Amino acid sequence: MILPRYLSVISYQLSVISYQLSVISYQLSVISYQLSVISYQFTDYCLLFTGRLRRAFGNTEKSFSPHPTPHTQHPTPYTPHPTPHFPNGQSRLDLSR
Repeated sequence: MILPRYLSVISYQLSVISYQLSVISYQLSVISYQLSVISYQFTDYCLLFTGRLRRAFGNTEKSFSPHPTPHTQHPTPYTPHPTPHFPNGQSRLDLSR
């Protein structure tokens, strides 16, 4: 006779745990929704802020390009041009004529 009573207590405890899990699941869904709203608002703020920066400093890509590093290759006046400027594909000017 004791066994049915234990089963009913265990059944009740399982139903309480199930209810608590459903409450936790609901709370997590609310938190997820709130985070998505915050993320959306933050994205809008960032777009607004960058738009103001572009209007203040110009809308050119150059103004938003990264600064050169010491390892960035910069052309110098002595850097040869990558394509030859001679006719017929000559690589050097023939001065023997």
